[in-house]
Amino acid sequence: ILFGTVSPSGRLPHTVYPASYADDVMMSNMTMQSDPSTDYPGRTYRYYVGRPVYPFGWMYTYTRFNVTVISDRAVSTFRRVV
Repeated sequence: ILFGTVSPSGRLPHTVYPASYADDVMMSNMTMQSDPSTDYPGRTYRYYVGRPVYPFGWMYTYTRFNVTVISDRAVSTFRRVV
């Protein structure tokens, strides 16, 4: 960690659904797979067909990356903090 050979990171152990998900899904319905005929979005990261706020396994890192993009016309360098 001190010399930059390892990047400490954390992975999200669950899927974060949008706030409207609780309104769209009856909590007593335990069907996993989505059903387009009833607009049921599905449950869990495997069957949910909507766009989650943060998907299962989303990763954060506590480091900075320097990325160099090389193209035929120009060379540009930018810094991105993740």
